[in-house]
Amino acid sequence: GRPEILRSALKAIKARRAGECVDGLLDLLERLERRPDALILTDTRQALVEITGKWFDAIEDFRKWWAYSKHAGKRVVTGSTKELLATAERKSAPPKFFGSEIKSERVVFVIDVSGSMEGARLEKSKKQLIECIGALRQSSTFTVSCYSSQVRIWNKDLQPATQQNKDKAISFVETLKAKGNTCTLEGLKRAFDTTGADTIVLLSDGAPTGTKNNGERWTEPEILEEIAGTNKVRQWRIHTFGFGAAGKDLVKFMEDLAANNDGEFTRID
Repeated sequence: GRPEILRSALKAIKARRAGECVDGLLDLLERLERRPDALILTDTRQALVEITGKWFDAIEDFRKWWAYSKHAGKRVVTGSTKELLATAERKSAPPKFFGSEIKSERVVFVIDVSGSMEGARLEKSKKQLIECIGALRQSSTFTVSCYSSQVRIWNKDLQPATQQNKDKAISFVETLKAKGNTCTLEGLKRAFDTTGADTIVLLSDGAPTGTKNNGERWTEPEILEEIAGTNKVRQWRIHTFGFGAAGKDLVKFMEDLAANNDGEFTRID
């Protein structure tokens, strides 16, 4: 089936804490452990923990416990969600970008290379991105793009995270130079053209700029609305990373962009 539909369903199940769905979630978890999809696997674990307040490393143990003590959808608190999820995911630590885990295995990295990124910010960002690419699992697929007044793309299609492809992507990252404006909307729209992705990782240091066809400047609420429309069916996650020193306008925009698209905002100082 289409992964975006499954992710929407998991989100609704988790929000409702629907106890009647636990058996189905355990079936899904079993299938995912044979054919992993990192983002859906994470969503499934989160839904199970939110509903049951429990985690078992062995699915069979989970089934036995649930069969013995079905609670009509009531959550049984035996540990914090954060601690239980840490237990669930400790076997396979995902790569990190500025300290935040990148759990998706179908990810587009979108990097701001506008003029204000010149110097330490761009160098720091390149270093973090190179380390993250190097740590991607073999089961991952990814691509990288950068934007300022224009958009440059390493590869228009997701590429398997082989060592050869990692090396090629890293070479692309090493060539990045800062110049131009912060046309964030165009950078995101081009990222959405990537078939099969489910997550965007966006880094920027400035409030978005750019003009419409009629010459008017895009406002931040308009950009958020435009992205919401584009992502309504896709249901991709957008994780945002912003340099805090760039000011409260950028931070607010990046926080809202992440919150509106099931992502997280990470402040870089």
